[in-house]
Amino acid sequence: MVPDPMQSVQLNEADTNKTEKLISGLRSEFGGPQFEPHVTVVGVVRLTEEETRDKFRRGSEGVKKVYSVNVEKVDNGTFFYQCVYLLLHPTNE
Repeated sequence: MVPDPMQSVQLNEADTNKTEKLISGLRSEFGGPQFEPHVTVVGVVRLTEEETRDKFRRGSEGVKKVYSVNVEKVDNGTFFYQCVYLLLHPTNE
């Protein structure tokens, strides 16, 4: 039996230096894996990579490639690899 393909969609910062330094300091103090700073937009879905790209392209038509957001709320969860949650709102820019 072939396993279902699993995909996810994430946003990455253009300049990650500040975030990487923050994460590195927290990892030194509290432990944890090294990872590329990102924001998960869509969690794991059972689609092929091609299907995921197609759905994301169609769903994001008309959206600017770069946009600013404000963080309205920061919360935490219990899942080790997804333990910080941000409530984001787009700015008027």
